[in-house]
Amino acid sequence: MEKNFAPFNIIPINIFDNSNNLIHKNRILELISVTLLTLSIILSIKLLANLIFPDISREYYEMTIILGSCLAVNISASLILYMYRNLIKNLENRLEHKSGSLNNTIKNLKVEREERRHYAMELKKFEEKYRHLLDHVDEAVALLDVAGNFLEVNRKMAKLLGCPEEKLLNLSLMQFLPKEGQEKTINALNHAVSKGEYYLDDGWILRPDGQKLSVEFVANRVETADQTFIQGIFKETDAPR
Repeated sequence: MEKNFAPFNIIPINIFDNSNNLIHKNRILELISVTLLTLSIILSIKLLANLIFPDISREYYEMTIILGSCLAVNISASLILYMYRNLIKNLENRLEHKSGSLNNTIKNLKVEREERRHYAMELKKFEEKYRHLLDHVDEAVALLDVAGNFLEVNRKMAKLLGCPEEKLLNLSLMQFLPKEGQEKTINALNHAVSKGEYYLDDGWILRPDGQKLSVEFVANRVETADQTFIQGIFKETDAPR
């Protein structure tokens, strides 16, 4: 049974996907917000200092402003650190998720590659067994496409047609039919394609050396996933003429 494999399809993985722009925009807005908060705290401290201590000396006033500014900066730095920790944690979680997806993809590719290798080995073994079988059967066997072109022949077929195997693979069965037998043979092949099998007991073969042979043959339809072939089994029934 033929097994089809889809071609390797490697999908690029973008770890940070399309939300990078959104993260960048959110980060800018958060920094602007923290900056405005810092300025607001500083201004609020200056206003409170003026309201609560209207007669405070300039030195104490400036010291109060400095302490308030340090407090505001500290709060802002803590907020920024908190935001960046959340951002890093979010990125780490997404990276872990994408890494898992990538590992699964690699694992699936390895499994598919091993299946392909195993299938190729099995196919090679089957082809060797098929070739050995073809060369040791008593009948002449040929594998044709639906137009009658030779795709595979065994030694008996080459001997029957009086033509080397290598040369036959570039020829068509129609080139070995006498004119009076072409229509009958073509109809037999077409019937085999449409119905699956056909037996012809009064066919003719015309060899390159001019000998005309009476043959009988069975044509069987062979199908794969995307192609149809004809397997012909020929047997000489009369002496050459």
